[in-house]
Amino acid sequence: MNDDDGRYPCDFFQFGGDGSFTVTAPGKPGYTISIVSQGVADGFADYGNGNISLPGPFFRSTEKTACWVSDATGFSICVF
Repeated sequence: MNDDDGRYPCDFFQFGGDGSFTVTAPGKPGYTISIVSQGVADGFADYGNGNISLPGPFFRSTEKTACWVSDATGFSICVF
């Protein structure tokens, strides 16, 4: 996984059959990308107390298709 905190190994879990996913890693927040429509998603972070909504929406990057980028903050979540 690669996000604004850097690159690190993670566990990747798909759900919903639409490309939505959650990634987790020891000592890091869990992140969820929940697809709203093609190329658009809501983003969530779990810092240990349940999911909180991240500012967005998140759009799939056209340059790096493994990345989702918040339109509001530029925060990116990439899973390679």
